[in-house]
Amino acid sequence: MKIEMGESLMLSWAKHVQGCQIATLNWKPSNTWDFYNQEEVAQIMQKLKDGFTEDIFKKSNAKQVILQAELDVLGLKIENSVIKDVFAIDIAFHENGLLYSDNMQKITSKMLRAALVLYSIFNLKSGNIIFASPKVQPNCIDLLKERTELVQQIMNNLGFNFKFSFICNQDFYEQILLPVQEKSRCVSDTSDLFMRCLQMWSLFTKETKAKNSEHSVSNGNRQAGASSDYNANLVAFCFSCGHEVLYPHLTQSEAFEKAAAILGIKTNTLRNLRDYFDRYNPKSQRVGWDAELTDLRKEIIDKYLNNVSAAYEEAKIILKIK
Repeated sequence: MKIEMGESLMLSWAKHVQGCQIATLNWKPSNTWDFYNQEEVAQIMQKLKDGFTEDIFKKSNAKQVILQAELDVLGLKIENSVIKDVFAIDIAFHENGLLYSDNMQKITSKMLRAALVLYSIFNLKSGNIIFASPKVQPNCIDLLKERTELVQQIMNNLGFNFKFSFICNQDFYEQILLPVQEKSRCVSDTSDLFMRCLQMWSLFTKETKAKNSEHSVSNGNRQAGASSDYNANLVAFCFSCGHEVLYPHLTQSEAFEKAAAILGIKTNTLRNLRDYFDRYNPKSQRVGWDAELTDLRKEIIDKYLNNVSAAYEEAKIILKIK
């Protein structure tokens, strides 16, 4: 059986980040099942066809649309014998960006088909419908986000409460890949291929760190080979303690923007890094993310938690603050 790495990642995300007790790859309905709301689905399809310039469903009828559907990942979160949440996920991993013949038509069709499948098979009118891609061409992103908002609005007007999400590029990294990477440090599941891949990678990165002593902290400063990852995390730790020492005349938002620009990362990325430290930093008034610290972040916490002034001094050097 062909293993698709993007699908494996989303399966890990559904299980270990979103907490789905049931999660499966390449889910398809069976023609032996009874379908709910068949007549209503046909009526909804006609309304949807009238709402878009593209031929969303081609010439398929309602039953064909349901039976021809395939979700890359379907996840169910169950509490007290009741489905509390559902995740219908499609992912496209094209290294050169989305390569569909018509990206707009394809993604719109996938989202709407997933909604109709959940309504027909599970009689659900709410849940999470996600299209994700680690790389989308910049000139397509805004258009596809606008289309997702339009899909959301049209389905809301039809009485549905699905949450439609288009997650790509940096958002994909921050919302999907990073949380899965964090969970891989505490998950023992040999059947989870993406997790096992991360765990294997971690074995060798730890050995590399141990051998590369030139990257160790010396006199409160990293030497010339220090990584941008370390710099960003150190600054994030300082922001967890408070930004005022670094930027006394700026608001918190302004300070994040200025520091992120110098570090060469997005403002939200720096905020997310700060949130990792918050839970383990008694000097922070925020709850932060419920995620285990990486070795690098543990190193920073161990060294600077009781010597925050030294962390600020090193951060000033990184941020070129005199």
